[in-house]
Amino acid sequence: DKVNSAESMLKTQAGTLSTESIANYLAGATFTTLQMNQPAPNGFYRFRNVRSNKYLTTTLTGSKMTMAADATSAAIFYLTSDNKLVGYDNGFYTQNFDGNYGFQDASGTGYVVTFPNGNTYTEATACYHINRGNRSIYGNGATLDAGRDVATNHTDTGYDWTIEAVTALPLTIGQVGWSTFYAPVPVTIPAEVTAYIAGIEGNICTLTEVTGTVPANTGLILYKEDGGNVEMTIAESGSTDVTGNALVGGTNTVNRENGYTYYALQRKDGDNTKVGLYPYAGELKGFRAFYRKETAQAVAGFSFDTIITGIDGILGTDRTNDGTIYDLSGRRLNKPVKGLNIIGGKKVLVK
Repeated sequence: DKVNSAESMLKTQAGTLSTESIANYLAGATFTTLQMNQPAPNGFYRFRNVRSNKYLTTTLTGSKMTMAADATSAAIFYLTSDNKLVGYDNGFYTQNFDGNYGFQDASGTGYVVTFPNGNTYTEATACYHINRGNRSIYGNGATLDAGRDVATNHTDTGYDWTIEAVTALPLTIGQVGWSTFYAPVPVTIPAEVTAYIAGIEGNICTLTEVTGTVPANTGLILYKEDGGNVEMTIAESGSTDVTGNALVGGTNTVNRENGYTYYALQRKDGDNTKVGLYPYAGELKGFRAFYRKETAQAVAGFSFDTIITGIDGILGTDRTNDGTIYDLSGRRLNKPVKGLNIIGGKKVLVK
């Protein structure tokens, strides 16, 4: 702060201060160790403990977060713009309580965390403390401990953490083949996945396939035949056009807001062939997409078939670009019918 103040003074009073005045001002400054490679807000990270060589994870034993050797999705955390940590797997804010470290529930608003230099910090092997409130987090045990007061001289390397930037967000798509996804950063859609944005007007849902890299804060519906594990690679920016997308999401698992009906990806009546966006009464999970509509205008839902094969051939013909309507077999229709239609080259779902 003293350095910044001196710089400001130089800019505003250039030519009026002597070298002696500046030297005397800086002589009273108290300098702290330079903080290198600090985690930037709006980024995803893993935290590995220096002493145990294990990762902090969202997996719980009771109400305590646990440590693990493997860098799985459970070891990924999102640092928000206001410096609060959110678990990628569960969407909950972290918190310390009763000397332990765990998560808030869906009504939580989070706590600010800071990352001062650790005990064994060097520029070559940067490590940090994870401070929340008046506690430094300790990670040498099987479960996480909220540790000692930050004012205590921590000499145990169990308080030291290395911070690894995450470059791709893993996602498991169930065997049915469908999932949703939301990220606060641009991501590149993997080649083995078909991704859609959803335009919704009244009781009609139009799925439009998108490829390449989508902008930050884009809700997506994903399809991968027979499901499996995929990775959404984090990018610097996204140029894919997602205009008209009605899907939204968030980084936190939250409760539903009164006055709205929320539609989440579900199977209707447990039928794998009737996957769609249907009214949902539970918590809205972080890093997943959904649609919401004022309750007074709510509809029963939007279903779409898992049978994607054959549609691409219909979309590839010139006749689909003139606004005419076809069914899945390519037969021309006078008006949309209930279910999946091809209108102007797009897949349109009619309730």
